[in-house]
Amino acid sequence: MEKIAMYGNIKEELGVVMAFAKLHEELDFPKLVPSKSRGFDIDDIEYKGHRVTLEFEYTSDNFINHGHVLSMIPERNYVLVCYEDNCNIIQKVRDEYKKSNLEVIELKGYIDIKQETITDSNDSLEYIVLNYNPYVAGMLTIDNWTKTNIFGIDATFKDNKIVPGSKILFKQGNEIVAGCDVVRYEMFDKPTTDNEWKLFASLLNYPVGLYNLNEDELKESFAKGYIFYDDFTVFKDRKVKFSEKLPNKQMSHQGMIKIVKEEYDLLLGN
Repeated sequence: MEKIAMYGNIKEELGVVMAFAKLHEELDFPKLVPSKSRGFDIDDIEYKGHRVTLEFEYTSDNFINHGHVLSMIPERNYVLVCYEDNCNIIQKVRDEYKKSNLEVIELKGYIDIKQETITDSNDSLEYIVLNYNPYVAGMLTIDNWTKTNIFGIDATFKDNKIVPGSKILFKQGNEIVAGCDVVRYEMFDKPTTDNEWKLFASLLNYPVGLYNLNEDELKESFAKGYIFYDDFTVFKDRKVKFSEKLPNKQMSHQGMIKIVKEEYDLLLGN
């Protein structure tokens, strides 16, 4: 069988599922069946003309660690699809659990791992740290931003854009306190008429109003750019000291630091 090419190392179960979706016919599974969230990944699927129960794991020992071997019943045949059989699982299940109705498919031999370097470009994702100062945010704590979907900022971005999917972390004092994913970034001209200011107020208050400012207050707090975001997460139990992780990085006068993915992962403890 000709190997399939995958770019980057497989390091988790999701990669196994992706590879299986590409290889299923060559592995004698004629039809793909949606997985489920509980129990075994696929309770019933055709394999070599028979019905079996299917489980995906990154390494074969996880089949035991996750308790699946204890759920096997004698009347059913099971197939484990993993990237690597790291514990000789067939023998282990037979010797320690007295069960012989498991087959394992190790995908490692069917995949050609290729390394591809993604270079930075105008279209690549950005990783940004923004300074959060409640004194200039209407005395709102960082938790409030989980309730809305827009954040105003006066910092300048290259070509006045942030690529959708870019990652933002918020730094308050010396701690990383929250993060979000960018949906889009928009620049707005300052409103000039009463109707324009009303429209701008509606935008700020969607879907949940944070400010409820009057027209004069809106004019005073107007920002040039607005980040629309989702997956806003407040790190309540994670205390990351920015200066300890990135001691050589300094916040610009605009309250922004551009970082790279490795530095982003470092700040998140990945």
